Amino acid sequence: RLDQLVSAKNKDKIDELGNNLFTLQNYQRCRQVFEQAVTVFATDASAWNNLGSCLAYLNKVDEAKDAYKKALAIDPNLDLAKKGLEALGK
Repeated sequence: RLDQLVSAKNKDKIDELGNNLFTLQNYQRCRQVFEQAVTVFATDASAWNNLGSCLAYLNKVDEAKDAYKKALAIDPNLDLAKKGLEALGK
């Protein structure tokens, strides 16, 4: 369960769950997972990037841009976030 993973601060398992949901195209649930991830791991650029990707597929463009920008503020060299932001037209 997600709350158990969050309580345990098990980043690897949270990432795995979110990425599996993304692969299964369950973007709404993926969003929920990565929203929890950025709450617990606020300085994790990859979590913000993953949230941005889920939001982009949900057509939440402004929210996705914000998430990608947060990822890049943490890690300016994160190519996935750069590409995600570019795909949304910055």
